[in-house]
Amino acid sequence: MKLIAEGSGSWTPDCRCTEKGFLNQLEDFEFLFLLTRNKDIFTITDIMYKKLQKVGLDVGWSSSTVILCLDSLKELKSDSRFNDLYDNCVDVDHPQNKRFTRRNTRPEDYVTKNVRADDDPTLSHREKFRKLHDKVIDEIFNCVKSRFFCTKFEK
Repeated sequence: MKLIAEGSGSWTPDCRCTEKGFLNQLEDFEFLFLLTRNKDIFTITDIMYKKLQKVGLDVGWSSSTVILCLDSLKELKSDSRFNDLYDNCVDVDHPQNKRFTRRNTRPEDYVTKNVRADDDPTLSHREKFRKLHDKVIDEIFNCVKSRFFCTKFEK
C-alpha cells in the first residue's frame, strides 16, 4: 500500500489518493487503539468460546471457564494494561514515524478530529481514551455476564 501511495509504479492519481486515505486510517491513533484492545478482548473470549464448545462439558468446569474469562477482562482494565496500550499506540501513531504526517504534532491534537458529542472537553486525550477503553471492556464484561446468567459477579 505504501508503494502505491508514494507513487511507485503506474498507479493513477485517484488510486494513490485512495491508498493514502487507507494508510492514514490504518495508522490513526483511535483505529490502532481499538484494534489492539479488541484483539486482546477477542483472544480472551475466543478461548472461552473454544472451551465451551467442547463435547462433554460439566457445569462446574463451564462456570470456571466463564469466571476465568471475566477475571481476564477485569485485568484488561488495570492501569498498567491501559497505560501500556496507550503508550504503544502513541509511539506508532506519532507523526514523526509517518511518511504522510499530519499538521498537528502532539497526540492530544491529532486525534481530536474524532471528538464525540458526549466527550467532556475538560478531559485530556489520555482520559478520553481511558473512558472509551473502560466503556468497551465494561460492555463486553456485561454481555458475557448476562449471556451466562452470572448475576453473582460484580465489576
